[in-house]
Amino acid sequence: MNIWLMNVIDFRARLALAPDDDAAGGEPPAGGDASPPPGAGEPAPAGEGGEAKWWEDKRFNDDERRNLTALGLTTEDPLEAVQRLNGMEISAKKRLGVSADQLLQKPKEGQDVADWMRQNGGVFGIPEAPEGYEVKRPDSWPEGAAWNADLETQARKIAHEEGLSGKALSRMIELYAGEVSRLDQSAGEQLAQANQQMMADLERDWGGNLPAKLTQAKQAAAVLAEKAGLSSDAMGGIAQALAPKTGDAGIIKLFAAIGDMMGEDSMDGLGAGRGALELSTTPAEARQKLEQLQSPGGDYYQAVAKKDQTAIKRLRPEIERLTKLATG
Repeated sequence: MNIWLMNVIDFRARLALAPDDDAAGGEPPAGGDASPPPGAGEPAPAGEGGEAKWWEDKRFNDDERRNLTALGLTTEDPLEAVQRLNGMEISAKKRLGVSADQLLQKPKEGQDVADWMRQNGGVFGIPEAPEGYEVKRPDSWPEGAAWNADLETQARKIAHEEGLSGKALSRMIELYAGEVSRLDQSAGEQLAQANQQMMADLERDWGGNLPAKLTQAKQAAAVLAEKAGLSSDAMGGIAQALAPKTGDAGIIKLFAAIGDMMGEDSMDGLGAGRGALELSTTPAEARQKLEQLQSPGGDYYQAVAKKDQTAIKRLRPEIERLTKLATG
């Protein structure tokens, strides 16, 4: 279609530049060159009856004459040919919707489509290089989650190699961010459910002894951590594993069993390990635990009421520790 339009435009230009019959035999323009143009003195090929046809003029080559004939423009009246030509051009523009200079050529035979799209990047919204993509972190990205810059670089590279537009890459990133957000939310929900199940299992196994068992597990962990020379950061991780809301029921049971095996004498000898565990307990949590132990029904309240010296001796270090934390 492009070649045809070029031929049409070329033909119209030739007709516009051709001198009419009156001008051909008249006087030359004032001050102009009176010499005839090149080829003007040469005879044109004769048509039927010895008269030369306008399309047989030497200014048209054989290919052009064949094209005029194929288009049905070889009429006796050149103006009729021009009229048909004009109608063809108007019809072509209506069918194409754009002019010839706005047409996009399809890929060459064997050419990779992605290469063709990059060559026409201005049409498809493809930057000249991967760094030209404008990538923004989606609003759906989970708060606090780390952004993978290396993955972003790889995504830019692949998008450019495959001829993706900037809008297409942004939509893919939004899809990825939405999935990460969904997984993050699902993981949080699963963790909450697991913690609830953990506390249910511990309450079922220990009943009213749950607070005392939790304390026993923490004290046993403190003794072992002190013996192993663990740092405060390591102790903080152990404390989280033993916390009622974020801990693990199996780990809590394990350290509680170790506490039983160690006996009260070893538990009374807590030193630096206890101090490390105290870092994970806030004053508000300490006051809450103190209230639980000392209120009616609490372990320390019952031990004092029953004058159970063994229980009092076991709980007194915890009461002192919590009192210290509660007061800052």
